[in-house]
Amino acid sequence: MGKPGLRLAIEPHGGHYWSTQGGQQRPTDVMTLRIDDHERVTLNLADFVISPTAYMLAYLRQRGWTLPNNTTVIPNIVPGAHSQLSAERQKVFVWKLAFFGRLDERKGLKQFCTALDSLSSVDFPRLEVDFIGSEAKVDMLPSREYLRRRATAWDFKVNILGGLLRSEALARIKSEGTLVVFSSLVENLPFVVAEACIERVPFITFDVGGVSELFNPVENEDVIVNEVSAAGLAAKTRAVLKRGWMKTTVLSPAVVTGDASWQQWHQQLEIELPRYIEQDLDSRGHKTAVNIVNLPANPTALQLKHQICNIEPREDTILLLPQEFEEPPADDLDQLSLLGARFAHVPGVSGFIFGASLPDGRLSYATTPTYMIYHGYEALCVEDAPILIKRQTFCDTYLPEARDFHTYHSWVLALHMRQNRKSLVSYHRPTFVLRNFTTAGSGCRPDRVPRFRQISPRSAANLLAPAEEVLLAQHLAPWPKPAMSLRQGFDRFQGHRGWRYNYFDSSGEMICEPAAAAVQWHVVIK
Repeated sequence: MGKPGLRLAIEPHGGHYWSTQGGQQRPTDVMTLRIDDHERVTLNLADFVISPTAYMLAYLRQRGWTLPNNTTVIPNIVPGAHSQLSAERQKVFVWKLAFFGRLDERKGLKQFCTALDSLSSVDFPRLEVDFIGSEAKVDMLPSREYLRRRATAWDFKVNILGGLLRSEALARIKSEGTLVVFSSLVENLPFVVAEACIERVPFITFDVGGVSELFNPVENEDVIVNEVSAAGLAAKTRAVLKRGWMKTTVLSPAVVTGDASWQQWHQQLEIELPRYIEQDLDSRGHKTAVNIVNLPANPTALQLKHQICNIEPREDTILLLPQEFEEPPADDLDQLSLLGARFAHVPGVSGFIFGASLPDGRLSYATTPTYMIYHGYEALCVEDAPILIKRQTFCDTYLPEARDFHTYHSWVLALHMRQNRKSLVSYHRPTFVLRNFTTAGSGCRPDRVPRFRQISPRSAANLLAPAEEVLLAQHLAPWPKPAMSLRQGFDRFQGHRGWRYNYFDSSGEMICEPAAAAVQWHVVIK
């Protein structure tokens, strides 16, 4: 749709939800779900996804992200990595410890401090601990204050060193006798660990994320703390200090030659460029006729069946246009025709849903989980948005079960498509103009339950199906509704532990049941 031959390559770094791991409370609000949806769509529509680690691709796939066919792993370029080409592991004597990284919970500061509780100058007379990193907050306290309180239980010297220049920090961890402890709970391809390899600084590290892709985990097995916990860290730290030495670690060949891999990728792209240009110019000559379906007010499933699906053949592309929206001008219809031709070429995309220009000039986009057009935080909204879809796709995915919802809504169609492994993608620019808003009583907002959104609770109750559907659509659940959040206990894998169940009683008061036994999950294998 843009410049012929133009291709989009994205390097993923986990997404919004990935970045919240290790925090005290995981967000499950509607706006966070919208961010997650945009991130998923971005990777889905990309031409190339190049991840620095195999771990990150596995993380995304396991959480239902759709990645393009051209997905590969190329490590980030690490300055100075070529010095490791002929490097060998060296034995270094150690008697001091250093925490090197931002002083916050995600970096495992609490686990490290708990591990230090098991150490004593009686057992290790030369023990000294440095905390090197920028200020953050831990347990709602400035990290320096948190460390001062924890240090009252330790009988060895503690140095809290913040605000150091990079050269000063490196000099500190390279000082004689220092063993660096990387206790981070969430990582992708941490440069700080690669830097320790290059500078020949001995270290131990939790095996999280893509950390072990930086080096050969078999040849460097002794640096890995397999049990990602304070107890595992304490056991490894005591063992190394008691032995009195640790070998340095050598970067893997893939990381050392990362720059060459990137150069090779760009060279291949340049070779393929003429073919891409030819493909794009050819596709612009193929358009699909778009038939506009003007939806009546509050259409029922039976009405839409008669209006849309009593037509043969059903191979054309249709535009479901709610009453509140103006028909697009000819130029935009031309763009829609090109979009209609793209369905067969973009894996995982079965329809596009559009935003709109609002009467006051603002822009609003319809995204999961509500697929509403709304005006900031005012009580103004439109329940439905324009959707471009194949007529056959609409009839196959919506109609068979639509009567259970009775009235058509964009989010109902999106739900049926998702259950049929089809996706409704938010288009990146608004093509339509909204004539007016409707008001919805006590507040038509995207984070309100159906009772406040004027949607039938019986209809919304259909969303309470698998657990992942509950999470995606929790704000469409019937009243009273469950509100769920995940408190992660910093375990390596998130299990059932940590789920906190809240609900509203008939008076509107929130009731909290922290016990995991409050709700039981049943898995049925058919």
